Amino acid sequence: MAGRWKAGAHVVVRNVWHGRVFSACPLVVVEDTDELVVLFVPAGAIWKRPVHADGSHARLPYGNWVLQDEAWYGLGTLRFFPTAESHAVLAWRGREGIARWYINLESRCRRTPIGWDMRDHLVDIDYRDGFDAPRLKDTDELHAAHALGIVTTSEVARILRDAERALALVQDGHPAIEKKWETWEPPPHWTVPTLRAGWDHVPVQSAR
Repeated sequence: MAGRWKAGAHVVVRNVWHGRVFSACPLVVVEDTDELVVLFVPAGAIWKRPVHADGSHARLPYGNWVLQDEAWYGLGTLRFFPTAESHAVLAWRGREGIARWYINLESRCRRTPIGWDMRDHLVDIDYRDGFDAPRLKDTDELHAAHALGIVTTSEVARILRDAERALALVQDGHPAIEKKWETWEPPPHWTVPTLRAGWDHVPVQSAR
């Protein structure tokens, strides 16, 4: 298993469902500590997006899907893994600081030889209108996943509890949401990451 990554290293974050990669994104390491992992995906990075045969976005890991190349957009995005929590924090950079904060409910990140694996839990919290006006998103997708047998009743309950915990953590002062990220800039020598070799291979221990 990989140890700590140095700032500037290129890694891959994958969303893995039942032994199959549902999405994969190359990122650059900003910080890698016991409590918090901070990564950056710059504009132009090519990630793998799940789509149906007709090219429409596959929202749920069900049935047949393929992974399609897509370029990251905007001015880049910071991704924070608080290692003790079942969510990630995303911050979309704007021309004057962070344009949008967002929480992605997902399993705790798990280190791999090429980066980190997680399982997306479908529900999100959008703070585009500020931290006093969170929007809980995509609970309908969670319930659709339950109806299809993708997640169990107990998993649905746990994910919704995790969402409540994330909401409370933001109100109390989330460790990832700091003013320093408003003015953070990637070093000029950093290059756009690409997917590392082996990104599509899921070892047995990650297939659960």
